Amino acid sequence: MDKMRGELGDSTVRFFLSQICEVMGFLHKQMIAHRDIKPDNFLLDSQLNIKLCDFGLVNNVDSKNITLYRGGTFGYMAPEVEKKYYSEVYEYTPYNGLAADVFAIGVTCYKILF
Repeated sequence: MDKMRGELGDSTVRFFLSQICEVMGFLHKQMIAHRDIKPDNFLLDSQLNIKLCDFGLVNNVDSKNITLYRGGTFGYMAPEVEKKYYSEVYEYTPYNGLAADVFAIGVTCYKILF
């Protein structure tokens, strides 16, 4: 951490973001969508290594029969996912869980940087 309490510097954020991308890359290669990426779901060990937690909304998106409808935390959801909460037909409009995870990674990066 930088000298100012509570603020993370660019190098620290890059360090965390590289680990987050590595973890998410592993999951996405396995065709697994986490669907609830946010800072609260990342833990740090004693070496400041990222550990992903809260697998309550995880889905395997490899199967052609899996359709994702809801999931995630407002503010971290991709627009196409959040829009479904306000739509009367949300249950009939699936979304790409892997793409939604990537959007949430961007929001998470912004949140930990600022």
